[in-house]
Amino acid sequence: GQRDRLVLGLLVAAGLRREEAASLRFEDVGRQSLGDNERTVLAIKGKGAKDRAVPIAERLADAIG
Repeated sequence: GQRDRLVLGLLVAAGLRREEAASLRFEDVGRQSLGDNERTVLAIKGKGAKDRAVPIAERLADAIG
């Protein structure tokens, strides 16, 4: 149910690869400032050991935490 929707949301809405979604930890969820605004991002170590910040919707962030 809910866990499956969360995994699909991460794969589809955040554009994560299977391995990236499997290796996520709660510590990877954070906030990023953009001038006067903030957004929730995932700190992803992706293919080729490249680090990237992937913005996610607040609804998806609430489901994670």
